[in-house]
Amino acid sequence: MPERPSPDVCADLLRADTMTAIQVRLALGVDGIEGTLDAANQAAADPASTLTDYGIPLTAAERALAHDALGVPETFTGLSGLVAAYPTDLASLWLEGGSPVLSVLRPDPAVLLLARCLERDRIVGTVRYVTAGIPPATLDALTDRISADLPALARDGIEVTIVSSDPTTETVEIGVRALTPAIRATLVARYGTVVRVIESPGAHPL
Repeated sequence: MPERPSPDVCADLLRADTMTAIQVRLALGVDGIEGTLDAANQAAADPASTLTDYGIPLTAAERALAHDALGVPETFTGLSGLVAAYPTDLASLWLEGGSPVLSVLRPDPAVLLLARCLERDRIVGTVRYVTAGIPPATLDALTDRISADLPALARDGIEVTIVSSDPTTETVEIGVRALTPAIRATLVARYGTVVRVIESPGAHPL
């Protein structure tokens, strides 16, 4: 991982990164804070705007709106926006034992510098960066494939009750009612070792 840049360098990088700014603005969901390129550029060009709260430029008026609507800024909002802005480079962000973990698909130095700059407050220097093996889009595609196969699986006597992807463990979970070793072996053979087959008597997946 690159060293965390100086505050001045971080400020320049974050003001230039409109992709993350747009995603954070959308995630805030506050009336008056638009998630558009024009709004992001205007805030970045405003010398009075601040990066203090979420790691993206907000004008004084936008910052007041965010404080009124959301209260204390969430520490991880900026990093979450970065993951959304660069889906081919970053996979997911989660907490493990109280510490943030950022899963990296492609170690682009520019994106990683932005990530270091978006470490805020108590998480500065505590984010663990790990290499992702399976992109979330791949897991989602497999989840969709299994869901589409549900009628065929039912005809084969396999009653699936849950299908969900988990980017943190890089697996697709398949819950089966009346699971047997033979059913588990069939599902793994059909969908690969990325699936985690469990006993689950719950309702059918939607």
